[in-house]
Amino acid sequence: MKNLETIMQSPEKRIVKECLERYNGNLAGILIFGSYNTGQYVPELSDIDTIMLLNEKRDLDFKKEQDELRDKLKGLN
Repeated sequence: MKNLETIMQSPEKRIVKECLERYNGNLAGILIFGSYNTGQYVPELSDIDTIMLLNEKRDLDFKKEQDELRDKLKGLN
């Protein structure tokens, strides 16, 4: 069950928090684009388009990272 603090955070804050915790000093930036920024976002229907920029690859398996982050942030909207 989600705790109240998690529920009360905006989607973009949850994305940033998760990426900061996961990639620490390797995170160069996060871009959130698409309907979330254009005003056409529909909660519980739209996705949140996100690109993360890292300083170094650091032997990351990008497919695994994508899958794990998607699972961790599922239900965000």
